[in-house]
Amino acid sequence: MKYPSTSGRNSGFTLVEVLISMGIMLILFGLTTPFTIRFYRRYQVITERNLLLSLLRQARTQSFAGAGSTDHGVHIASASYTYTLFEGTSYVARDQSKDQVFEMSTNVTMTGPSDILFKYLSARTSSVSLTFDNGTRQEKIYVNKEGRIDWQ
Repeated sequence: MKYPSTSGRNSGFTLVEVLISMGIMLILFGLTTPFTIRFYRRYQVITERNLLLSLLRQARTQSFAGAGSTDHGVHIASASYTYTLFEGTSYVARDQSKDQVFEMSTNVTMTGPSDILFKYLSARTSSVSLTFDNGTRQEKIYVNKEGRIDWQ
């Protein structure tokens, strides 16, 4: 059986095939976009919580270990979207040369106190609750008066 020769014709996709392929891709993109955006927004809140957890643990550890023979804490500046890990009896009376500044996410709102201070050698602090929210997910950090840090 002989097959017709295609040497004289142009080979490729027809307009209908291209339109059907594009339609399928658009439908798949439309179905997965909301899931992807929701996943990314949840990721932002968790990442922000983990950053502050890390800074609180570092301040607590430095205070408990007696680094610099003084208190250590974290200052949260919501207006400038920064966290500052500081050394001193308060944020105002701190040693500015020892500051470590970290950027906050602008897409996550944080409510709670602006300063968390861990006392020298005991790591005691006042009980605080911090909440992170971006409309999709909410995360919380709790610090008790003994300096224990928990989260939800």
